[in-house]
Amino acid sequence: MKPLERHRIDAIARELETGAYGLSLGLGLEPASAEQILLEAFASMAPSVPRTTRIDQLRKQLYARIRKRAPQEWVPAKTDPAEAPAATVSENLHLRLVDILEEHQADEPVGRRRAMLLRFIGVALIAGVIAFLKVHGDALAAAQPTINELSPAAAATGVPLDGDVRVKFDRRPEGIPTLRLEPPHAVLESTHWDGNTLVAVYAGLHLSTRYQVVLQVEYRSRLADVAHFEKRWTVTTQGYPVLALMPAQDQKLVPRVGKLSVGFSYVPPAKPRLTISPADGVLTLGQWTGTAWTAGYSGLKPLTRYEVTLTVDYGTAAASTRG
Repeated sequence: MKPLERHRIDAIARELETGAYGLSLGLGLEPASAEQILLEAFASMAPSVPRTTRIDQLRKQLYARIRKRAPQEWVPAKTDPAEAPAATVSENLHLRLVDILEEHQADEPVGRRRAMLLRFIGVALIAGVIAFLKVHGDALAAAQPTINELSPAAAATGVPLDGDVRVKFDRRPEGIPTLRLEPPHAVLESTHWDGNTLVAVYAGLHLSTRYQVVLQVEYRSRLADVAHFEKRWTVTTQGYPVLALMPAQDQKLVPRVGKLSVGFSYVPPAKPRLTISPADGVLTLGQWTGTAWTAGYSGLKPLTRYEVTLTVDYGTAAASTRG
């Protein structure tokens, strides 16, 4: 707010001082005490002078400040103090009032100073909290585990039913990571470290099943803050093996003595079982030759249709091939 020039302050003082001095004298004080109250009231009102254009508003403020300084034993007049008779103000007192208004017009009111101080403290506190959170957040981000490689990889297919999960970190986290599979019918066990690689052995997964691998670990920053890290990825186990039959389906002129062979795309986890119908044929115990299951047969009758049934029990469902 731009300060007022002295000639303007002089005019305002002349409009206010006579009534204000009369009100001060009306408090029942000696002239010297009345002048002191008047000077104090003008000094406390001075910051409002450049901000207030209406004299009646300034007069109301000034009279309220005078009444506030009245002795405790003073009994307010029944009439409005603003109607108190004017009192003559000496030129010396007038100049002192003008000097006070000019000197204190730029003062900040106590309430405003307090509000500014509180705003400053609030801004400083907010800045301090933001800086604190940033430092601790940066420290946690620097300490967060970084995974360099997953095995099986995310979205991998054809995953073996038995094997291990490997998680390679750029450096070992301070906490002890845990691994689990969902759905939980298979358990990861025998967890150990191989350098910076966490290894967990598993067995007994189901064929053609989608699993989610869950890695969890708590880690600590250099500022001792603790956070939780979690990594999830999905894998799908290998499907049922592809079959190659010999003799083939509906093949004719099959020898009455020979071998039945079922070729698999991989050796299944369960032992195959062959049966023949009608039962007048004889089958020997089967055995593996690479990925093919082979069993000898004999005793078949001429011009007879036989049905061979292959059963592989995977635990959750039975897969059979007839030929």
